[in-house]
Amino acid sequence: MTGTVERAPQADVIVALGCRIVDGVPGQALSRRVELAARAYRERVAPTVVVSGGRTWGGMGEATAMRALLVRLGVPECDVQTELGSQTTRENAVFTARWMRAHGHRAVLIATCRWHLDRATRAFRRCGVEVVETPSAWLIGPPASLALRARERVAPVLVAAAMADPRKLR
Repeated sequence: MTGTVERAPQADVIVALGCRIVDGVPGQALSRRVELAARAYRERVAPTVVVSGGRTWGGMGEATAMRALLVRLGVPECDVQTELGSQTTRENAVFTARWMRAHGHRAVLIATCRWHLDRATRAFRRCGVEVVETPSAWLIGPPASLALRARERVAPVLVAAAMADPRKLR
């Protein structure tokens, strides 16, 4: 009996979602997301990678850091688009979906942590984007801790409250 090889999915765009940077150094989570995006690019899932993240941590912007890491991993700079406005997962989806529609794209593979993937998928689908499933063998990193699972449940509620009345989260 022969083993089956998991084929790379096909999408129009790969989107790598931003994450915390500590003391000017991309952390493990951000690095995993970029490595996943680079792998998907090398596997020809899509010809373009969008790095999405407008937060700045200690003077370093998420998208800028991800772009530099992708280029170091062999993704040509001309194939990386930068989205600098988003501050939340919801905004990653909204701003990336807007860019995708403007360029005639419909389907995305989301490069994020395994613990964040469900929430990110829901956000992109709410924006009318078709989400291509990431092969499970590609997802690296530890499973979500109890604290991260709780955060993923609470985060959408907090974002919704902030959107209704931004003063609530000050």
